[in-house]
Amino acid sequence: MLTNLKIGTRMAVGFSLILALLLVITGLGINRMGSLAANTDETVTRAPKTSRRQSPRPELAAAKKPMATPAGDDDGQWEAFSGSQV
Repeated sequence: MLTNLKIGTRMAVGFSLILALLLVITGLGINRMGSLAANTDETVTRAPKTSRRQSPRPELAAAKKPMATPAGDDDGQWEAFSGSQV
């Protein structure tokens, strides 16, 4: 079938097929990006509001407790440190 066509016609058919495939992939990409943006917006607006000091998981609450650090001078005293922890 394609062997009876001139080289210019075969190249035009091949280029058209590649261009059509490119348009289909671009359309799918744009569609998926739109749904991803909608899902992201929904996740952000429905996320529970927690403060920085409040742990979203109870098992991590122990990690947020104050810890003892050296007082800074060499007399061996320790002081409680409750700085912001990430």
